[in-house]
Amino acid sequence: LEWMDNETRAHAIEKLEAMRFEVGYPEGWPETAKWQPLDLTGGFFADMETIALQRSERSRERVFEKPDRNKWTHAATTVNAYYS
Repeated sequence: LEWMDNETRAHAIEKLEAMRFEVGYPEGWPETAKWQPLDLTGGFFADMETIALQRSERSRERVFEKPDRNKWTHAATTVNAYYS
């Protein structure tokens, strides 16, 4: 790129090399050992509440965990143009 000076080019290359490309599927599957088996025998609304409570509990636990940069926060079919 002729229009970039050397310093800007060096920063651009550094930024490009730091990008992670998430294409296809994640490297590993979610850790499910901590998940409790769900009793989904209470009917639709009770079961939805049970699922929501478990998801909420897991979200609260993640507040105190170190961020996992390999965790996908979106479906593999989601098209997005951001990087981390």
